[in-house]
Amino acid sequence: MSKTISYRITFLCIAAFLVWGCVEQYDVTFDRSANVLSVEGTLTDTDSSTIKLSFSGNSPLDFQFKFIENATVSVLENGREILYEHRKRGLYMPVSKSFRGTQGKVYQLKIKLANGSIYESTLDTMLKTTKINKIYDEYDSDKANKGSIDDPYSNKEKIRVYVDLPRTNNKKNYYLYKWTHFVSAYSCGDCERGRYIRAIPSDCSTFGVECAVYDPVFHPYFFRYYPCSGNCWLYLASKYFRSYTDFYVTTPEAKRVLAAEVPFNNTSKYFIVLDQFSISREAYLYYQLLEQTSKNSGSLFDPLPVALVGNMYNPRDATEKVIGFFTVAGVTKKGYPIFKSKFPSIPNSRELEIDNPFPTPNGPPPRRDIFGCFPPFFECKNTDIRTNIKPYDWDE
Repeated sequence: MSKTISYRITFLCIAAFLVWGCVEQYDVTFDRSANVLSVEGTLTDTDSSTIKLSFSGNSPLDFQFKFIENATVSVLENGREILYEHRKRGLYMPVSKSFRGTQGKVYQLKIKLANGSIYESTLDTMLKTTKINKIYDEYDSDKANKGSIDDPYSNKEKIRVYVDLPRTNNKKNYYLYKWTHFVSAYSCGDCERGRYIRAIPSDCSTFGVECAVYDPVFHPYFFRYYPCSGNCWLYLASKYFRSYTDFYVTTPEAKRVLAAEVPFNNTSKYFIVLDQFSISREAYLYYQLLEQTSKNSGSLFDPLPVALVGNMYNPRDATEKVIGFFTVAGVTKKGYPIFKSKFPSIPNSRELEIDNPFPTPNGPPPRRDIFGCFPPFFECKNTDIRTNIKPYDWDE
């Protein structure tokens, strides 16, 4: 006989008769052998859309996700169907690589699993974006405020990035801020536990394709990394976000809000691209709740360990709860370099949050060996950590 177990899962609802809607918690009983669908989807007018599908383990709070790789996924744009295809590990993207959302159009996500189950998102209109008028940073030297539950750098020095949130019209506007860290990539390939070697040390054209075992006697002829053949960047998106409404901006002056926090673990320049999402009230309430219920754990770029029910549902079974949210938003981007060397404090090496946060070595810039030879160059291929597309507002 299958066992059942009860969990308290948070469910987001919007009530038309309330000003702010409602957030409720339900005690839901799950079969331990059952799977709970998790959807993490985004559609904007600036970047390619992504839909991540998975089943949770034995409960919605068991984060050993099983990726769904055989679903049929599409998005309706004013009723027109946009087909998606599976790329890898439960990630679906549009078949048309040029597809982007359009402000003012209405979108709905549709999912059909291999077992015939159907899921949909509520209808959502892509909202018009507003310009980021001002962005600036400050060093956080107030150690007394460290360690709060919503502080991603608890007990660590950090730099806060602020933007001015204007009141643009008489309507309530809702914003979500996310950021991505970029650095120049020097290596696009590497030889793990060894070096690439030339068959004839003095002949620069005789590089072998095999990764040879490192021999310290002949180290001048070996190369640990393959440098990139052109411009290339490593990037990593922070798991942290901030959501706001301009409802409380009642004066002509803009309202200063915290948009990002970055580690202060060295004095190197730190480049971020800040995304300002113009989102619906339902999305705002979801992200507000996610902020409040998330417990910061692990490093800056770990996934958030929170299961919330959002705007996805099963049209055939209203009692089934689906985890996650399909976010539709117009986006404004702003690249911003943070010059850490201008701050008076010296980073504490014992409090390093991340030194190299990227899951790949980023070797030094290429240089000639004693024979005047450069190592062979590798193409910069677009992956989930590397890109040959110049970051927005990149200033180098």
